[in-house]
Amino acid sequence: MALERRTPLARKTPLAPGKPLARKTPLARGAAPLARKAPVVRTPPARTQPEVRTPERARTEPARKPRARKPAADTGATRAQRDLVLARDSGRCARCGVDVTTGAVGYNDHHRQGRGMGGRKGDARAAANLPARRLTLCGSGTTGCHGWVTEHPDDAERAGMVVRRGGGIDPARVPVLTWRGWVLLDDDGGVAACPVPPEGDARNLATLTR
Repeated sequence: MALERRTPLARKTPLAPGKPLARKTPLARGAAPLARKAPVVRTPPARTQPEVRTPERARTEPARKPRARKPAADTGATRAQRDLVLARDSGRCARCGVDVTTGAVGYNDHHRQGRGMGGRKGDARAAANLPARRLTLCGSGTTGCHGWVTEHPDDAERAGMVVRRGGGIDPARVPVLTWRGWVLLDDDGGVAACPVPPEGDARNLATLTR
């Protein structure tokens, strides 16, 4: 079936021959072209310089008060407990026997069994500071017999001056080699002579008393 060709619509206002289409709103002669807007300039924020405290300013300004620090909790033995251990050891270093009461040498209250990180509080503090767990040693952590214990932990453990934590080991049942010989310390501040441990090693008895 052939398509029927339709007649185009007639223009209501036919164009005059040789004349272009007229602009409805002609441009005025001499009109200035549209001006381009100036670009927006963004200014970055100014950087503040750190405050410098000069010597001149420090003299004129009041001194800053330091922050008050909370005092560290005392987890060591009390004065009465230290005096009890010192009297039990006859005022001498438990290892070498030097008199520490004259002031000629310093001394420390050594814990045979460490208190652990942060010390102990309450009942645990009282147990950690029992007399059987402590010895009078001359020197500091780096000098004298106390320094020797720090630098020779294996030998100190063999002599009973160091007792490992954990495992239920009671220092009162582990002998210690002092200048007076092998002794047992009790929790009341007493001391008693005892036989030499097997192979002269206090760790052998420490294993048996777990």
